[in-house]
Amino acid sequence: MTWIRNHSTEIRLKGPAFSALLLVLALGLAAPAWATTYYVATNGNDSWNGLTPAAGTAPSGPFRTLQRTSYAVKPGDTVLIRGGVYQAGSSWVNDGTETAPITISSYNGESVVIDGNGNTLPAGQEGILLQIFGDWNNVSNLEVRYSSSTGVVVSGDHCSVKNVTSHHNRAGGIYMTGWHGLIENCRAYRNSLKNEYAVLPVSWAFGISACRYPQYTTIRGCTSWENWGEGISTFEGQHNTIEDCVSYNNMCNYYVSDSKYTLFQRNLAYCTPGNMAQPYCTQNNILAGDERYNPASSDNIYINNLALGGERNFSISGGCLNNCLIAHNTFVNGSNTIAPTEAANAYFFGGTASNARVVNNIFVQDTPESSVMICHLETRGILFSNNGWSRLPVTGARATSDVVADPQLLRSGSTAAGELSPDWFRASTTSPAAGRGQFLSQVAEDFAKALRPNPPDMGAYNVSGGTGGDLTASASGMPASGQSPLTVSFIGNAAGGAAPYAFEWAFGDGGTSSSQNSVHIFTSPGRYTATFTVTDGNRSVARAAVGVTVDSWITSTFVAYGTASAMSGPAPLAVDFTGTGSGGTAPYSCSWSFGDGASASGPSVSHTFTAAGTYAVRLTVTDQTAATAAQDMVIHVTPPVASVLSASLAASPTAGPAPLAVRFAGAASGGRAPYTFIWSFGDGTGSAAQNPEHVYAAAGTYAVTLVIRDSRWMTTSKSMRIQAGGTSARKTPVGGSVRKMPSQVLR
Repeated sequence: MTWIRNHSTEIRLKGPAFSALLLVLALGLAAPAWATTYYVATNGNDSWNGLTPAAGTAPSGPFRTLQRTSYAVKPGDTVLIRGGVYQAGSSWVNDGTETAPITISSYNGESVVIDGNGNTLPAGQEGILLQIFGDWNNVSNLEVRYSSSTGVVVSGDHCSVKNVTSHHNRAGGIYMTGWHGLIENCRAYRNSLKNEYAVLPVSWAFGISACRYPQYTTIRGCTSWENWGEGISTFEGQHNTIEDCVSYNNMCNYYVSDSKYTLFQRNLAYCTPGNMAQPYCTQNNILAGDERYNPASSDNIYINNLALGGERNFSISGGCLNNCLIAHNTFVNGSNTIAPTEAANAYFFGGTASNARVVNNIFVQDTPESSVMICHLETRGILFSNNGWSRLPVTGARATSDVVADPQLLRSGSTAAGELSPDWFRASTTSPAAGRGQFLSQVAEDFAKALRPNPPDMGAYNVSGGTGGDLTASASGMPASGQSPLTVSFIGNAAGGAAPYAFEWAFGDGGTSSSQNSVHIFTSPGRYTATFTVTDGNRSVARAAVGVTVDSWITSTFVAYGTASAMSGPAPLAVDFTGTGSGGTAPYSCSWSFGDGASASGPSVSHTFTAAGTYAVRLTVTDQTAATAAQDMVIHVTPPVASVLSASLAASPTAGPAPLAVRFAGAASGGRAPYTFIWSFGDGTGSAAQNPEHVYAAAGTYAVTLVIRDSRWMTTSKSMRIQAGGTSARKTPVGGSVRKMPSQVLR
């Protein structure tokens, strides 16, 4: 059986280089003494200097826009955004460094919303509300919503996105293409609105993703729900991790495609009866299947995961199973809202696997085999062993080391949307799965990070014999430096030991907190060590420390301030520059170097960049005493923009008796060649030819859609209807059948 699943085509951007952010924070490395904190406020002004959180004597006061602020930042700088709604997109191109990252966050916990004004902003086909191109940029504590396309895109390396909520965007919520990145404790819901009610035949997006060639990037502790696409995914990448996440009631809760060396662990997936996506798709809790074979999936690990109620709880193609381990998962009750032959608790599609192991899992199916299979097996070459089955599986999945019995799951608590607890999947101490697993060095801990006994128990949770191991503590604080009064958000974590845990923070200035995560304001300059202490149920103690540097206001420092009317655009790009100074001794004189051999002088100058490229622009300001200060800006000039991509299609005939043979013709104009043609014929089949032929065997009205994608991954589409046999239209949304398993890769 082959695959279908294409992504929202806005995904692009760059790859190569892992964030050392947590290490930097743990070691307490301070930002450089010259680091600056900039402020943004809805009542600010982009002509001010951005150095105070509220307006003072001009030019003191916050900036008005995020885009203006992005021009100013340099390594080690912090951007604090005052509460309010900001209706504009911004792109951040400047790099931080390993020891001096750029930090973008909310001010003092205030509510910051970046808003696309009802999916109309930013204008254009590829509108992104918050886009990070620079390396070593850290974004946190924001809400991003209603984008015309995507909420947050990070293509820089060594970047992080933490505690960001992205929702109601027409395409993706949050995605990262850069290397060594981290998406942590984020939330995404009701994204991919352009595919609402599954209207798109071959293109949809996701809530959160690490995709299009990232490496060593982690999605951790995130929650994604009710997206008209995937909840959480990784595709076309290597060495990426998805862990400790929750995803429910999406069209597909988790998706792994075209990926090598993926670690997928300790995730929870579930579908509740009657959820919004269920009538429009086959809901997979965990789905793995290649689309491009770039790279071909192999060497992936799926361990300690929990799934409930999907039409397939775990489904994977045989071609994606080479050198893969599927172990210590607990999968419960595939649902039966589709044809019984398509529904299964575990579904292994066709193909041949090499060195694939399915070991120490628990599969529970309460419904009869005639309703939902406990295991659908087409793949050849899988080694099954030491699995727990609530009833006997198909012959190829059986092993003499199996346990075929009720595993006695506790099933305690609600299974409603947003309420299912992982503890629901724990087994009673009398479970027949206890001690019946095979020891695996790759799975030393269970879902709760407790050490596994030897021999281990089957399933994601230990039943007996597990211990928490040595108690450890870790801590981080953001920002790690800035000017007083400095508000720092601290996060503490404990692992091992024995629950429950007690927490205590000592901030180094006399302040304390008993919360696991805390916010503290440092009012005086100095270097502080915040200590995080964890005490477990056995009264064991572990500590971690975070360094914080607080600097006093320095008003006399001589600095240069420059602005540019545009930071990027197609050639020829005309840019207006303005420059001035602050501190030192006025009056000031300004000189400019544009990075292409040209220069100019004066506080206001204009320059046109005629060729595509990246240009380092430097403003040098000289005061009356001949002291100098400089500011650097980067201008990105892209090749000239082609005309808008458009599509046309024709068919002959458009009506007639069934069986009806139809010749289709597709054409593209504008955009940038070469083009890809993707046809959906409305009867569950499609084609990648430009001018295909198709026969409609049955009478009905068929919605035909042509999607055209150019070399820049821009897309456009056209639709038409074909009437075969003169009968009334089938009750099928535009784009094909509602319930059947897709059967072909359409690109």
